[in-house]
Amino acid sequence: MLRLGAKAMSNLAKQSLHITLSTRAMKHGPEGKIYRLWFDDVKNNRIDLKTFEQWHQGLKAANEDPNTVITVISGRGKFYTAGSDLNGFRGLETDEQRTELAKKVMYGPVSGLISEFIDHKKPIIALINGPCIGIGVTTLPFCDSVITSESAYFLTPFVRLGYTPEGCSSRLFAKTMGYAIASEFLVFGRKFSAAEAYNCHLVSQVLPEANFQSQAEKIVQEYANLPPQTMMKNKNMIRGWDREELKKVNEEECRIEVDQWIEPECKQGTTAFLNRKRQ
Repeated sequence: MLRLGAKAMSNLAKQSLHITLSTRAMKHGPEGKIYRLWFDDVKNNRIDLKTFEQWHQGLKAANEDPNTVITVISGRGKFYTAGSDLNGFRGLETDEQRTELAKKVMYGPVSGLISEFIDHKKPIIALINGPCIGIGVTTLPFCDSVITSESAYFLTPFVRLGYTPEGCSSRLFAKTMGYAIASEFLVFGRKFSAAEAYNCHLVSQVLPEANFQSQAEKIVQEYANLPPQTMMKNKNMIRGWDREELKKVNEEECRIEVDQWIEPECKQGTTAFLNRKRQ
């Protein structure tokens, strides 16, 4: 992650940041022309329900902030994000309980988060400082620049866990990378290196690990000083054609995921994962 200095943090505090005090959260706030969001669970940046809500709120705040021109998403620590936290499944014994949780998650912060990505008018830059898993990967096609450390990898282990694609990845992965590569991610769950992710157009730049933060920040500052109105207009011209379709994809993916949570393979995959984490 790009760590903010004392002066920057002081300025952020003066601007009444929406910063949560929870130990696992997406923190966010303006810094000059840049609105920054960052995963702030230093262990692995796993996303629980609270973090999904913070991410949704942060992206909305970034879109509405009148004083910033670009939105930057990054991770603190070794991971960009390890994906969704499945610990919420512990103790769920009935299909009714699983369905209730699925609806709470998918029809609430997840659907809302993806809608915010779809409607985001400012350029979004993702800085991938380390491993990027699950919804961290599926939201990358919404970003207008994805800058990654050469040490990062990209993984969507949905099938092994018994889950279906989210984040409009069922549409955007094939559109961005072609059906064969989309299937490697979403059907077979293959892990991609930073170089492979670049070659299949998931990321736009790969930087050396040793000076990733300084080089990435230089690029961010360069982009933040481009003419903002023209940047937003050009982004809308590129992405506006697909907006209504993606809203329908988001709705359908969430519906399918809710149904999937009570399927035997989803139950088995989740249980097996949680049991491994206990060992």
